[in-house]
Amino acid sequence: MSLANAVVAPLIATNRNENQPAWAARESAMVYVTDRSGLAEIWLHRPGQLDRPLVSTRDFPPDTTETFMAPILSPEASRVIYFRLERGGPSLLWISAVAGGSPVRLVKGSAERERAGSWSPDGKWLVYLHVQGGRSSLNKVKTTGQAEAEVLKADINPVAAWLPVWSPADDWILYEDGDVKLISPDGKTTRHLSSTTAVAYTFSADARTIYGIRRLAAGRLELFSMSITGGTENTIGSFGLEHLPVTQGGPATRLSLTPDGKSITFSTSKNSSNLWLIELNGVTLP
Repeated sequence: MSLANAVVAPLIATNRNENQPAWAARESAMVYVTDRSGLAEIWLHRPGQLDRPLVSTRDFPPDTTETFMAPILSPEASRVIYFRLERGGPSLLWISAVAGGSPVRLVKGSAERERAGSWSPDGKWLVYLHVQGGRSSLNKVKTTGQAEAEVLKADINPVAAWLPVWSPADDWILYEDGDVKLISPDGKTTRHLSSTTAVAYTFSADARTIYGIRRLAAGRLELFSMSITGGTENTIGSFGLEHLPVTQGGPATRLSLTPDGKSITFSTSKNSSNLWLIELNGVTLP
């Protein structure tokens, strides 16, 4: 999608599932989830190169992985964080090196669910959603692996499916707590931004503007912007409901700004069917 006039165009479109894209902040590299090889995997996309798998179910004990969700590259595209849904178990955050190697649990301790959110601009922290005992909190954790988490905001109410976003300027984190709010990375300052939550959000490259996509009553979608200081929302353009940002399998919706700051990437869902012909090779049906 172009931010200038909301022109929507396919980036990757095959007969398989590809969803949950996320660009690195400072490199032309993107990760996404696909079942192109038959099983759920996280793949790496670099323009001009062949896409390749980064993380697969083979990286974990056999028959223990249901799927992977919400992968996100570090700013320099050397590491990827994602949450792994275990068969009959929790969904927890893991970190893998793009160059290869064994996955490592990101957060020390237990949780019912962990939802990957966004890297800090320096790559040292990740903000994410933590669920334990049916209660949600906004946490941050160092990206060293097996680190202790810090609670930024306890007992939040994330009713929509979008994930928290760390500002490129490192001054705010955008998150949902019934409505749309900003919180400082140290958790000491919180600001209300909007009482109406959209499908998903992202920051502009200069961190002065927030982009969002919302669903209109008329069966259309609207791309809009607003200043981080609040105030009037500005409509950029509208497009059809067939381009509704969605993810498969749970709350992991993310709008991902391309490294040049000119476009937003997200996944949609489309149903299709095909006609097939079987040649009988001389066999006559009765």
